[in-house]
Amino acid sequence: MRVVINGRFLDKATTGVERYAREIVRAIDGLVAANDPQVRGMDFVVARPPSGAAAFTSAIAEVRAGPSRGVVWEQTTLPRIAGRAAILNLCNMAPLLGRAQVTCVHDAHPWLMPENFSAAFRRWYDVMIPLVLRRSARWTTVSEFSAQKLQDLNIARRPPDAITYNAADNFATIAPESLDGLPDAVRGPFVLCLGSQSANKNIGLIAGLADELRAHGIAVVVAGGGISSIFGARHGYGSGVIDLGRVSDGQLKALYAQALAFVFPSFFEGFGVPAVEAMQMACPAIVSNTSALPEVVGDAAILADPTDARQWLEAILRIRDEPGLREELVRKGHERAARYSWERSARTMVALLKDAAA
Repeated sequence: MRVVINGRFLDKATTGVERYAREIVRAIDGLVAANDPQVRGMDFVVARPPSGAAAFTSAIAEVRAGPSRGVVWEQTTLPRIAGRAAILNLCNMAPLLGRAQVTCVHDAHPWLMPENFSAAFRRWYDVMIPLVLRRSARWTTVSEFSAQKLQDLNIARRPPDAITYNAADNFATIAPESLDGLPDAVRGPFVLCLGSQSANKNIGLIAGLADELRAHGIAVVVAGGGISSIFGARHGYGSGVIDLGRVSDGQLKALYAQALAFVFPSFFEGFGVPAVEAMQMACPAIVSNTSALPEVVGDAAILADPTDARQWLEAILRIRDEPGLREELVRKGHERAARYSWERSARTMVALLKDAAA
C-alpha cells in the first residue's frame, strides 16, 4: 500500500497547524524506522515542492517535484505524484483531484471568528474546506469541540472518522536553554503568555493587569510572533509588559519552568497546545473557559472567563498564595498531559489511511 504524505507544510512558517503536521509525520517516520507491525506493507513517501532544505524524515523517502509551489503545487503536482496512492493531508487543505485521502481539518476558527483573518484567507477557506472534506475518504480533527462546530456550521456534512489530538510529548526531547540575555523580569515572579500573533489570543486582557500585578511583585511576560498575512499586524502591549517576541523551543521550555503560571486567555482554540505544554513542564495553567480548552485541560487547570480580567487576577494570586494549590495543579497537569501522545495520534492516522485505501 503506497501512501503519499502532503509535505507542503515543510516549507512554510511553523504555526500550530504546521507543528502538528511535523510531529505526526515524525511519529510515523519513527514507526517506519522501527518496522512497527502497524506500518508493515505500507510504502510511505513525503511529497514536497522543490526546496534546498534538508530532508525532514530519515526512514521515509522524499520526492521533490515542481516547478510550481504553494496552492498550485498542492492542487496539480501533488495528485500527479500520488497517482492512485492514498494521500495524507495534515494542514486543512488537500488536492481536489486526490484519491483515497485522509485529511485533518483543525477547527472552525475562520468561521467562528472571521475578524481574526484576512478577507482573502476567509474566501479561500469558504470555498475549499467544504470541498476538501467531501473529497476525503476519511477526515479527522483535533478535538470533540472542533468536530461539533464544523458540523454545526455545515462545513462538514458528517462526523469525523476519528479525533487525532495534539500533544506536547515532543517537549521531552528539547533541552532547556539559558535565559541569559533576556530581560531581568524572567528571573523573578512572572506570568507567561503565548500567542501574541492574533487578537484572538486576547493577551491585551493580561496586559491590562500588568500595573496591578507589578504592585504584587509579578511581571507579565509575552512570547510569540505571528504571520501578518493571516492574522494582521502585530501590536505592542505597552511599557508594563515584557514582550520577548519569538523565542526558541529551548527558551520556551525554560520560561515554562520558571513562570509562576501560564495564562492563556484566548477567545477560541480548536485544541490549545500551549496549555498542554505548560502542564507537561510543571507550570500551573490558567485558561479560558471557552471553546476546546475545558475539554483539553479537564480539572488540571484553573478556568476563567476571557472577558473578565478580575477572574484572571484572582486566579494568578491564588496560585501564588493559596497553600497547596500550585502543587495540586502541577500534579494534575502532569497526569492530564500524559493523555496526549503524538504517536497515538499518528497510529490513528495510519489506521484511517488503511480504511481509506480499502
